Amino acid sequence: MQQTEKQEMVLGLSIQQSTDQELIEHIRDEYRNDPLFFMSLCITDDPHDQKNPFKRFPVDKLPYIKKFVHAFLKEPRTVILKSRQIMATWSFCILALWSILFQKGTKGAFISKKGEDSRKLIERMKFVYDNLPEWKPFVNFVMFPQPKAECLENYSTVYAYPQGADQLRSQTFSWIFSDEAAFQDDQEKTWRSSKPTVDGGGRFIACSTPNGSGNLFYHFFKDPSFNKIEVHYTENLFKDEKWKQEAKKGMRQKDWEQEFELNFLATQDNTIFGDFNYLIHVKQQIYNPQVPLLVGHDFGYNRPGISWCQYHNGVFRVLKSLLGYKVTLDKFTEEAFKLEKEYFADEAVITYDFCDYAGNQPNKQTGTTDIQVLNKLLEKKNRYLRFKNCLDLETDFNLMRDFFTKLHKGEACFQIDPSNLNIIEGFRGGMHYHGDAQKVCGCTKANEFFEQERDYYKHLNDTVRYVITNNFSMDGVIKANQEKLEFSTTKDKRFNYKGGLDINARF
Repeated sequence: MQQTEKQEMVLGLSIQQSTDQELIEHIRDEYRNDPLFFMSLCITDDPHDQKNPFKRFPVDKLPYIKKFVHAFLKEPRTVILKSRQIMATWSFCILALWSILFQKGTKGAFISKKGEDSRKLIERMKFVYDNLPEWKPFVNFVMFPQPKAECLENYSTVYAYPQGADQLRSQTFSWIFSDEAAFQDDQEKTWRSSKPTVDGGGRFIACSTPNGSGNLFYHFFKDPSFNKIEVHYTENLFKDEKWKQEAKKGMRQKDWEQEFELNFLATQDNTIFGDFNYLIHVKQQIYNPQVPLLVGHDFGYNRPGISWCQYHNGVFRVLKSLLGYKVTLDKFTEEAFKLEKEYFADEAVITYDFCDYAGNQPNKQTGTTDIQVLNKLLEKKNRYLRFKNCLDLETDFNLMRDFFTKLHKGEACFQIDPSNLNIIEGFRGGMHYHGDAQKVCGCTKANEFFEQERDYYKHLNDTVRYVITNNFSMDGVIKANQEKLEFSTTKDKRFNYKGGLDINARF
């Protein structure tokens, strides 16, 4: 049966209030077997549309709903990072109603910041239920003192609790939905209380817009054991450019970034690179085999890093990057070489490598330096490291900031491929000053469930910094005649840009 035919049948049944039990059971089976079909017939309340607030749930305009359904039915733990106004909360209220109407023995739980907020989720369920056909199974809605919705016919119930509810700990639920999870003050207690459900085979779903990086929701998003769903407002087919312009009115840019652009770090105070703009600087980059590769290396056992960049047509481009974790320099470099061959198949391409001057410090145990070790590995590829002594961090930062504010022939002079998530987050606020001392900090706040490595964002950002600061000066970041690089063939640490730009003054 086609979707439109099913809809016509159900709507017709609603109007006629048919008593044909066989037909009613047939329609119930359609609902039971197809949650998306059920959702398409539900009525929701849209407070943003004053002329027509009550409307059918637009499944066909929200392609990401299929992911929500899959997570609700199948995934043990899911984190949903979303823009505002994409109907995520309505989606799970409808799915909760579907579960108690058509699944026997279901026990679900809503978690929200306050008891009043969680009660409103039960009220949304009731609104949807009240607008279903008359033959629907009976559901009893209780708002006080303990909000719940129960279908006695199926022995199924949905409860609503405030954050951190101890009731979760003493019971095993079929599913738990944590709404606006990043804004709950007691996220950790909520998760601890939800563990019996997850361990017992139930599903846990944390859904929210971003709210900084120092919270458990952010950890969930970074945890590979979680099924991850990202929904940007542009995936809602109702959200066009006209809508965007209206929605942005009266909003600060950093609030827009957090609420709609999925930026965890938009509201981070004391950011180092405040001029970095995701919409301007993050673009898909295509490797050009006719242009030299500029490779930045950052040493360290805990968090070694490497990035592959190019400079052509007046634009500095970050193509790819790799961040290691507790790995020796030789093993990390070996892995980097494999990826390099995969990303940039033309081994004949000219490649230049840059690093931190501090890599010259000898290891107390071996007597060798990181630069010596890496140079030995690079020699196999007829490459070697170039480096300079950093004058001071703030000078280097100013040089990088200069890139973020400049255009060349209408293009941003700094561009980075969206695959480089760690570097992007670092520029968006992960790299920030800590306290009055203006000490650079590249990490997030820790909690008992996760501990970010100190300077988590710093290392990959530094690889880009070494490439830029080894090759540019403040007075010549952008010039129209800078078309390509012309490197020295001798083993010194200097090279020049074709066109006569003096970049050696800072060595």
